[in-house]
Amino acid sequence: MAPCKHANLLLDVSPNATQAGFARPPAAKRRAAASLASRKEPGTAAEEEAQNLAGTFPGPLVLPDDLLSVYPKDPDSGQTVKVWQRSKHRNRLNAGTPNTIHVAAPPSYSPKMKHMREWIVPLTATEGEEDVSPPKPKDLTDYLSAYYHPLPVTQTPNLTWIPWEDDDRPPNATKDENRYIGLKQGQNITRIRTRPCPDGAYERQLNLSDILDGLLHMVKEIHPRYALVMMLHHDLYEDETDDFCCGRAYGGSRVSVVTSSRYHPGLDWYQEIERAHM
Repeated sequence: MAPCKHANLLLDVSPNATQAGFARPPAAKRRAAASLASRKEPGTAAEEEAQNLAGTFPGPLVLPDDLLSVYPKDPDSGQTVKVWQRSKHRNRLNAGTPNTIHVAAPPSYSPKMKHMREWIVPLTATEGEEDVSPPKPKDLTDYLSAYYHPLPVTQTPNLTWIPWEDDDRPPNATKDENRYIGLKQGQNITRIRTRPCPDGAYERQLNLSDILDGLLHMVKEIHPRYALVMMLHHDLYEDETDDFCCGRAYGGSRVSVVTSSRYHPGLDWYQEIERAHM
């Protein structure tokens, strides 16, 4: 791929923003939104600070088809720190106990489920990119440790993919040995639905809702905890009409699932992602 020939690095909105009708809030307003203080700073001081931080916190590009490009004046597109702090739905820290964030690594494979490793390789990957190593659990724990500092972040005991023995398919149903699989944690086993990937990007997908059900059982046995996040590399779907989904968080229950499947470099050309500016 040819390298980018642009001479300057853009740290503000793209020219498309004007065409889309997006206007970035002035620096003073952005500074006020990020502060709990009630005193307003002079616009010149805020503008100078914004310029100094532009390389670290650049503005949104607002490229074509970005959410801000499609809905440039959406009132729900931003939230101030004050609004967040007053929110009744915010998960507050537990008083008197460690507020530990637990990371569940991708489950291991039982001997009969090793074929599931093929499900994390894109069928559309170009030669040489199908074996790209996925993110490691330590990558996620390190990121969460920095983002949620000083909360402790730890990795939970491994889960395992196992066969699901009790298949309740109707007698005349098409045979599909992988229709159900099991997610095992300790003595608990959760049935997980799978299906062929509708857009052909992967061989099969796992049902996100079933996985979250398993985590809700699992999280009851983890103490102390603030939240539990599960890391996957398999493609997911939530509803039958979905092509795919990248994860889901149940904020009230403090559990979430996230997958790297659609971020696999082997899907870049398939999803029309250009790399010249990455």
